[in-house]
Amino acid sequence: MTIHVDVLDDEHGLRVRDTVEGEQFPLYTDRAVDPTPASTDGFTMPVDATVAVEARELRMPTFVDVIFWRDGEAVHRPESEESAERLPRGTYEVDFSPPDAKLYVRVEDAAPTTRFDDGRSVLETEAATRMVLGIRSHHETPAGTVTTTDDPRDLMAAVSTFGSALKTESPDRSWPTLRGHPPAIERGDTLNIPPEVAPPETGVRIEVPPAYGAIYTVAPLAYYLGATVEPGNRPRLVAAGRSRDLCVDALAESVRSILEHVFTLDCAVRTAGVYPFRTTVVTALEERVELDYQRLFELPLAERTAEYLEIPRSATEGLLDWHYTADVEADSAYAPVLPYLLDDLALVRSPPR
Repeated sequence: MTIHVDVLDDEHGLRVRDTVEGEQFPLYTDRAVDPTPASTDGFTMPVDATVAVEARELRMPTFVDVIFWRDGEAVHRPESEESAERLPRGTYEVDFSPPDAKLYVRVEDAAPTTRFDDGRSVLETEAATRMVLGIRSHHETPAGTVTTTDDPRDLMAAVSTFGSALKTESPDRSWPTLRGHPPAIERGDTLNIPPEVAPPETGVRIEVPPAYGAIYTVAPLAYYLGATVEPGNRPRLVAAGRSRDLCVDALAESVRSILEHVFTLDCAVRTAGVYPFRTTVVTALEERVELDYQRLFELPLAERTAEYLEIPRSATEGLLDWHYTADVEADSAYAPVLPYLLDDLALVRSPPR
């Protein structure tokens, strides 16, 4: 991601630009600021770039939802001027995100509050203080391009890179802003995987016969689980030393069932993280099964996935209606389409030719 932060020319404040996505937004301050590079340490959520400024106010040109965290827990979410409170002095991480990107502000040894002036959101401290701004791109375009031959085994290696676009391996990746666009695919004479899109080492793999239809069909699951796709005699998912067979004759349905299952569970388990906001899905799930959200949240992805597969499918059946399914012919010509389908987390059906 290429994030640039510049000083505004005509007013006090900053302009944040995402040159990959072609997005930008202004952020106004109460005084002249000189942004300096800062460490990403201390941020709960993943960020692509950080700068520090000295200011008393940060002001958005529009209304944005504001969430205050302290020690990784949400402590305040004002929805109006009347509900806004000045918080006790301490260290806070504040979600202060405009529509164009994710923006987190870290303030230390301060007593912050929020104002809503004429439809604009203002983050304010009682005195000028050091604020560290962490910016994360929405990453809605590919960050790199993988070249693959028409050999299905090379296509497996290409699909294995899709998990590199995940911003986190925690259940929070069920939020769309924590899943970036998978790398683009182009066909060529040799396999080439740029270092910046190398497959993540999650410890999860999916084994299928080296055939286009099977590879296309498991691609959404590989992306969401950050899994590698490898040749195998029979389709199966392997995580933390445990495996789950996938139905040879109904591979697309097996993938749908597992993806819906783990995604639904992630939507519930993520409430143990920094966004503890319940949904109707969580309420319905809790009527069917009792889970230790905190323990599951803290497990590595492979171990969490293995435990999810031990939870009966009946616990999540019907709680979510999957939004998008695409039929893709089992032909090498359609490999470049995959990343754009998976950016919307589409399910793929690709019957054998």
